[in-house]
Amino acid sequence: MPAGSPKLVNRSNRTRLKDYHEVLDEENFDLIAKVKELLNTHNLWGPDGTYTFKDGERWAYLEEQDNEDQ
Repeated sequence: MPAGSPKLVNRSNRTRLKDYHEVLDEENFDLIAKVKELLNTHNLWGPDGTYTFKDGERWAYLEEQDNEDQ
């Protein structure tokens, strides 16, 4: 766990766990950004603008790409 991160607390002593939503949202955003960077850097988007993971989940490239015709 990174320094400064909230620590889990044992529920058996009836202490409340800290709210992790903001920290997890930041971590999820960072991971998604890294996956998109890999897809873009290694040109892994398919001709239809999608990428299908091994588990079958499919992501579509939603950002507008520069069009040389304009």
